Amino acid sequence: MSARAALADALQCQDGGWSCMRITTLLVCVVVLGMWVAFCFIEGRFVPISWEMVTLVAGSQGAKAAQLRFELGRGGLASYDPSEGEGLR
Repeated sequence: MSARAALADALQCQDGGWSCMRITTLLVCVVVLGMWVAFCFIEGRFVPISWEMVTLVAGSQGAKAAQLRFELGRGGLASYDPSEGEGLR
């Protein structure tokens, strides 16, 4: 699997459509962690990551996890059938 196919697979819903929540979560992680790494290089030393940055990354990941749990219900990914549509069963 190519990197492009893996990225497309990570950003798509279970039904194959693009997921705005997944794209937003990826952008938050890339921007926040990218800024942290850049500032470590700019300062020339390790800069401890702030609680605000940790909260942004953890909050976006937690929100995506909660959304997926709500959409798929108790059964999780194992019980998902795309023919049933989206939402709770």
